Amino acid sequence: MKGKHIVAFYLFFLTACATLSQRQIADKKFQKLIRKVNDKYQFMQCENLIIKDGDTIALNNGEVVRYLSINAPELGERGGVEARWRNVELLKNKTCQLFLLRFDADTLAQCYYGRNLGYVYVLNNGKYVNVNRLLVEEGLADCTEKFDKRLPLYVPAQ
Repeated sequence: MKGKHIVAFYLFFLTACATLSQRQIADKKFQKLIRKVNDKYQFMQCENLIIKDGDTIALNNGEVVRYLSINAPELGERGGVEARWRNVELLKNKTCQLFLLRFDADTLAQCYYGRNLGYVYVLNNGKYVNVNRLLVEEGLADCTEKFDKRLPLYVPAQ
């Protein structure tokens, strides 16, 4: 019985170390991306998001972020629930990287309803994934404008 506990702990420890080193590699590549787009976007890292719908999240500080370049159906519309649940699946219990659009050096751009506008990335299977673009590619949201070419769909962690 004691041997099983030791083996279980050892496997847990190895998994945690592998995840940490994979994350450190990804973070180095992500830092390059942050420096590349720093003129137009403010970078923010956050956890414990509240997913409002398919294209809107709330941060734990109360700020609301609307996904830039996409439009997902509202919850009462056809496909709205599916878009929200895919968003939950992608972001729940994960650390997210946000690129919030700047209006100028000191001010963030906002939509008509006062929500900040931005791109959301999440670490998934060893690479950062642009959630905005993924929702469009999966047919859960429409593309409303061209994506910033400097922000790719994936940032590999290797």
